[in-house]
Amino acid sequence: MMTQIQGFGTSDFNFLSNIETEFYEYLSFITDRAVTPGANIFGATARLLDFAFWLAEQKVLLTKIEFKQLLSKFGWKGEEKRYLKVADAFQNYQAHELALIEPRTIFQLAGNVKKYQSVIKRLSTLPKITQDAVRGLIANCRKPRQTKQEDKNSIWRRIPEGGRFAQIPPIHETDELTGITLQAMADAEGLTFQEIIRDAVALRKARQDGQLVYTSELGMREEEFLDLWEQDEEVGEATIYLSEAPVNGLENENNLVQDAWNEPEPEQDDEIENYQILTSPSLSVAEKTPVDILVETLTTAHTWQEISEALNTHSQYKYQAWEVLTPLERRHVIEITPPEVQKLSNAKRAGKIIHFREVSEGVYEVKYNGCLSGEVVIKLELEAFLNQLDLKAAFR
Repeated sequence: MMTQIQGFGTSDFNFLSNIETEFYEYLSFITDRAVTPGANIFGATARLLDFAFWLAEQKVLLTKIEFKQLLSKFGWKGEEKRYLKVADAFQNYQAHELALIEPRTIFQLAGNVKKYQSVIKRLSTLPKITQDAVRGLIANCRKPRQTKQEDKNSIWRRIPEGGRFAQIPPIHETDELTGITLQAMADAEGLTFQEIIRDAVALRKARQDGQLVYTSELGMREEEFLDLWEQDEEVGEATIYLSEAPVNGLENENNLVQDAWNEPEPEQDDEIENYQILTSPSLSVAEKTPVDILVETLTTAHTWQEISEALNTHSQYKYQAWEVLTPLERRHVIEITPPEVQKLSNAKRAGKIIHFREVSEGVYEVKYNGCLSGEVVIKLELEAFLNQLDLKAAFR
């Protein structure tokens, strides 16, 4: 709503020569409206709005040339846009209705009508339009800034052209070890920091994937694991030794062992020929050496039982097979070793037991001082069995 000032007819502004006179009359009019000191403070906004409405009216009544001459005469060229926006934004209000709003807020609302359109409309719903009330409406209409949903620990940064790059955060250390080492490597090898970090990350990834194993860790565990293999051999020899003594009805076993070591009687020629003919097609199946068979079992086994059976069958080739395995394959074999076998191995290394062997899955025959024939221990009782051995050793 355009404000018509009493006694000041804008329709008479047809000639530029009359504009100056009437403009000063207009200034005198709006100045006289604020007669008290307190009113002067709030009158600033009213005078601003009155002037904006008057300037917008001149733009409608005057030709483009006359309006430009008006702006040029009073030195307003380029300044009129702000006031014309004010007149457009608050055209539905009277100047005195908005007098309690500070001028800066008036320009703020008018300068971004699209953003504050809801605020300008809701002014008419307020019982009294004050600066605090307007500030509250502005705060309510502001949308919370959407934060980027990126991980705080993310090293990725976007570039304007598209794509991204990795940026490592600053490294803060008391001993400055990482920075000192990185700088020394770059100086000594002539490499960039990026190349050194790339190599370091590749090595760590290989470690996580099992392609690399710390020699200290692997060496200790391999030593323990090879002890397991060694005890198999010793148990085998001890078993043969015990079977040769006819004790407690073991004569039948003695006979079986004896039969196993006796050479069979020579067969007839025709039987030998037939045997060769029948088995000749299957010779290719037996081309794998015991080492190959053992290596294949060690690399493909999913359970310790498979490995245990293979070791018992080809015990004399176990060290050769172990040397063929890669660090990753060795680690696989060690990792599927049952914890019970590892505990028994540690007990053997500590001298608590003499030998042990796996009779079946989860069942072990253990030889220790005072029990040369061996005691059968199941998996669930192993911990109690070893604790009992510790107690016996303590009271000796």
